[in-house]
Amino acid sequence: MRADGGAAGEAGVPARGSFSEELNAIQKAAGHEAWNKLSAMLALPGEAPAPAAVTAVPRASFGEGESSIEAPFYLSHSALRRFLECPMQGWAASMLGLAEEEEDLIDREEEDFEVDRLTETVLVRGVFTESLAAGESPEELYRKRVERLRLAGQIPVGELGRVIEERHLGIIKGWQAALNALAISGAGTAAGRPQLLERVRLGRSKSRSSTERVLDPLAIDIEVKGKESDKKVIPVQLGGLTEGLLKGQPVTINFVPRKPFKDRGKGAVTGSFRYFLRGMIDQALLAAVGAISESDGERQILLCFSGGPEENATYRMRLQPAEQAKALKWLTALSEDFLNGHHAYLLPVEAVITHYFESTGGGQGQQMLFGMPPAEFAAVIEGSELVRLIANMAGNSWSRFSSLWGPVPSPRGYLPPDAEEAFQMVTRRFSPVFEDIISLEVVK
Repeated sequence: MRADGGAAGEAGVPARGSFSEELNAIQKAAGHEAWNKLSAMLALPGEAPAPAAVTAVPRASFGEGESSIEAPFYLSHSALRRFLECPMQGWAASMLGLAEEEEDLIDREEEDFEVDRLTETVLVRGVFTESLAAGESPEELYRKRVERLRLAGQIPVGELGRVIEERHLGIIKGWQAALNALAISGAGTAAGRPQLLERVRLGRSKSRSSTERVLDPLAIDIEVKGKESDKKVIPVQLGGLTEGLLKGQPVTINFVPRKPFKDRGKGAVTGSFRYFLRGMIDQALLAAVGAISESDGERQILLCFSGGPEENATYRMRLQPAEQAKALKWLTALSEDFLNGHHAYLLPVEAVITHYFESTGGGQGQQMLFGMPPAEFAAVIEGSELVRLIANMAGNSWSRFSSLWGPVPSPRGYLPPDAEEAFQMVTRRFSPVFEDIISLEVVK
């Protein structure tokens, strides 16, 4: 959010008007009943609605009301990723125009009283990714960026500032070590290195970097429900800024500024899966627009964790070659789900991956997880078990899951869908994900 209360604007989308104008636009587009439901979810004003009221109101459609959407509706691919993480928080954030493209919400679990966590995450990860894309020294680029933040009062000066800089540069060295361990050439610290990464922006933005490659957004038609049984089709543009991609290869790299997970079992799989979702959505979007294809061969998503030079590890997810038709079908289905409901229910991705891991027994050795075809995926998913897991998460004040971060207050007070609906949602939204997974493994 901007200091004046307006939405900051999603990357790839022009800056919007005031916050009140944004809310008016959302209210007009969503229709009367949908707006009332969103207002209730956000508790504006008053407390969060009672749990019993969450699923009692029939879901109105995005296309209700007298107004119609004639111009293409822009939907960020990061909104779809957040929707998979938590439908309730992802949908509410998008309807309010709240962009969190550069923030990984799980990092808020780790309190940092020296530097705002969002500032730190964006700074360190942004510097390293930009250095690989531009062929610059990450240390030099870091010092340029941090000087501006010091002048803005966001980074301490003096001895505390020196300690923070040392920690940040240690994280960068950990990522460099991880790339070296992967035998990715040019990952050293010297300036004049080859450009290893590129980021692709689908849709245009005034703040575009010179290291980004720009493509047109994906244009799809989405059928939305109107009043009663009425339906209509609205044009949707799906776009955004991808994570770093190895040049000339279908490999996404996500740099995570935190220590690796201690175990290599359920905890590591559950904790890392939300990071992998970034790469999955990125690659699906690129496949749908034809930027990567089946001829490129097996795809990979690399998560490089670093808490310092000696505290780093890389997790690798291997995926089947990209198929344009399959990617387009999945993104269209997700967009239809997103735009055709209120999503006032708890369905965090942590419950999905925990249930899948426990039902399949996980992986073996270095390989922590395997995928499976849709029919087999549906056979291992039990709606009643999902509901039980979600209820346990919500009832345990020590548990941390995706639904805890976002604009909807008191998320533990919401109910999961009923068992059959939970089963249908998970199989529809996640079976294409697990169909493409070959394995998830620890590289180092």
